[in-house]
Amino acid sequence: MNPCDLAILSAVQREMPLVPRPYEALARALDIPAEEIRRRIRALLSKGVIRRIVPMLDRARLGLRGMLVAAKVAPRSVARAAKVLDGHDEVTHDYLRAGRYNLWFTVTLRAGEGALPLIAELLAVPGVSAAVVLPTRKVFKLDATFAAAKPVVRRTPARRKTPVKLAAKDRAMLATLRERFPASARPWAEAGRRVNLGEGDVLRRLARLRRAGVLQSVRAALDQRKLGFAGNVLVAWRVPESRTDSVGRAFARRPEASHVVLRGASADWPYNLYTMVHARTLAAARRAVREMSTGSRVADYVELVTKRELKKTAPKYF
Repeated sequence: MNPCDLAILSAVQREMPLVPRPYEALARALDIPAEEIRRRIRALLSKGVIRRIVPMLDRARLGLRGMLVAAKVAPRSVARAAKVLDGHDEVTHDYLRAGRYNLWFTVTLRAGEGALPLIAELLAVPGVSAAVVLPTRKVFKLDATFAAAKPVVRRTPARRKTPVKLAAKDRAMLATLRERFPASARPWAEAGRRVNLGEGDVLRRLARLRRAGVLQSVRAALDQRKLGFAGNVLVAWRVPESRTDSVGRAFARRPEASHVVLRGASADWPYNLYTMVHARTLAAARRAVREMSTGSRVADYVELVTKRELKKTAPKYF
């Protein structure tokens, strides 16, 4: 990929500057003209390298919770099962993976909501024989950037669990930014006009939400496959409860691991720690997994190689 594009991607997947003219701030940092940055970002969006530019929010601070669900689906039934999941906004990611549990999807739920109706609908599809719910227990890491030669670690801070109630104007502002990031040179002003807020008010509100731990940043979400990361493996580890913290922290230090999450287990699926590992090739990803196994002295694990992405959308928070 063009070095200029890589430099821009490396910057915008970390943060769009919260200043009136963010492209000019990027121009000063990258020594690339602001209009050139805007032009290249538009092109990267049209090619799907940048999936979207959105505010990244902390679900726990919004009173939401996430879970991972795995299902056993016969090959002939994958398309029909995927169609069921595609019809549910609470399902944000859905992947076909190698393994006896081969359909893996994430669900974002509001307080008081459960996943049982969705799972019952999925199990009603002929060829879907079982499903296991893996609720989140602890997040060690949930982020990465992909424009460099290796994924670059971004630490996930400890979560503040107390939910906050957002003002109506804050919800409207975040919703319009998540729906479509403005293409203008002054995106915060354009977003504000959509919801009757001034540019300064938008920036002050975003800064306040960031201090409150609701907003992580406004940044680009990338399609790592289009950046050459062809080796993508979800690894399920069976870690003794007494060692989950030390192993989780060690895995979080690996730049190849974008996600490190402790989850519930079941009798049929006893794995409790999950890592998403990315590399340029599948062989390199598997080599990283072996190194993680050796370094942690955890030998009981399952590699769930990504075969196909069936759905990947941003959560609907409001």
